[in-house]
Amino acid sequence: MPESTQTNPGPRSLLIYSVHKTASMFIHRFCIDLSGHFGVPHYSINYEDQAGEINSGSWADTISSKDHPCIVGPIRSGEREPTVPEDLSPYNVVLVLRDPRDMLTSLFYSFAYSHYWSPTGFNASEEQRKAWADGGVDAFVLDWADRFLVRYKRMVDQLLGRPNVLLLSYEQLVTDYAGWLKKFMSATAGLPLPVTPTPLGFSRPPLFTRTRIRRILQEKFAHEFIPHGEDIRVHRRQITPGDHRRKLKPETIAELDGTFGDVMRALDYPVGPSTGPGSAGQGEAACPP
Repeated sequence: MPESTQTNPGPRSLLIYSVHKTASMFIHRFCIDLSGHFGVPHYSINYEDQAGEINSGSWADTISSKDHPCIVGPIRSGEREPTVPEDLSPYNVVLVLRDPRDMLTSLFYSFAYSHYWSPTGFNASEEQRKAWADGGVDAFVLDWADRFLVRYKRMVDQLLGRPNVLLLSYEQLVTDYAGWLKKFMSATAGLPLPVTPTPLGFSRPPLFTRTRIRRILQEKFAHEFIPHGEDIRVHRRQITPGDHRRKLKPETIAELDGTFGDVMRALDYPVGPSTGPGSAGQGEAACPP
């Protein structure tokens, strides 16, 4: 929905859903800036002082407890379920997903080599990490496929197709950040723009328009997705879509196509041995104003 055609009948919080290995840490940092420009709170499990509240219950409970406009996310499927509140109608929602074959490939390199250890988060032993590395990427992705199929299906079944949900793809984020950002900003229509009261009690026009906020975010984060060489021991190993075709055996890809076929078709990812990177989210679903 173009910004120029939006109206705003009332404030609406913004929820951002995703899965692991889909630039969720970038989304966290992006939302820090976004919430600052709109002057609304940001809730994320990546804040240490908020993790306790979220970990003690569920994302759905945390979201439902907020009675003020706010930004919540990234909310990763499979993390503190249920993640979706029973009544989703008061919210605008952005769903950011990635080709599951690339996601699983990225997960292998993260778990085996680069993911930082945490007693309350990723706490695999060095022996387990070595076993993953020794077993190889093909065995890993097939072993983890069913677990993440559940997470993808949950997002598709609970969110996809709703009028207040905007589907965006990881692939567009890393190859066309400006286009991705323009679509994302359409989902912020429900967030109130901050106003500054004058000494006489009047309100000045907002210092920031959505167009200005988009330009600021474009300038700040445009450098994030410049491809660099691959390093398996850093968190951002490589970002180029289609990594599964470079890392996995053809028979592994064929098995993943069978497992995730329905999900990939629902997300507009082509399925088959000669397909390129998916184009999920290129047709945006408009969020209500």
